[in-house]
Amino acid sequence: MHKRVIVVVGLAAAMVGNANTVRAQAWIGSIVGNMVAREREAAEETACRAGTPSSDKVVNYARRSGQEALDAYQSLSTKSPASVMRRAFALKKPDVSWKDVNGTVPVTQLGARLDEPKPFLTPTSFVVAGDGLSARGIWKASWAEQPGRTEWYAVDFTGGPHTNLNAGTFRIWHLAIFPGDRQPETPAAYCHYDPDQAW
Repeated sequence: MHKRVIVVVGLAAAMVGNANTVRAQAWIGSIVGNMVAREREAAEETACRAGTPSSDKVVNYARRSGQEALDAYQSLSTKSPASVMRRAFALKKPDVSWKDVNGTVPVTQLGARLDEPKPFLTPTSFVVAGDGLSARGIWKASWAEQPGRTEWYAVDFTGGPHTNLNAGTFRIWHLAIFPGDRQPETPAAYCHYDPDQAW
């Protein structure tokens, strides 16, 4: 890497002496910057595939942002404005989904399901992709008025904080509701999201 930078700087040195000094310097900076960025991306990809998790900052952001999306979902009703639906679901994803034991329902057609009593949700597991662009979590659902009822909300989130932890926001990509006392299998660590692993 450093040898390549030296070669690029050396090739451009002759340009610095002519009338195009400013352009030559800008060109050097651009080329070197691009090379450094590619090297960094390659190193990050290698680390991701080797199982290196996302940073604590990214995980904390994903957890907070994902919970906000789930809270928005919990607040939905048939009277909710479209903006609340957009805060909950990744509507631009063609495969965004909601399902329960009766099958998959388009999220824009949830209708009266949104007016049913909302459970209290307790997070039980949460994992963020090594690339920081998706996350998977499980919440235990319980109802004060139905003490014997238990469900599990298994959620895939998409979005990602990108570089400044503000540029992206996680939204629900897939939400699956499983009834019963048995918790779905805890999501394993992963680098990039695999559509085959959707709930």
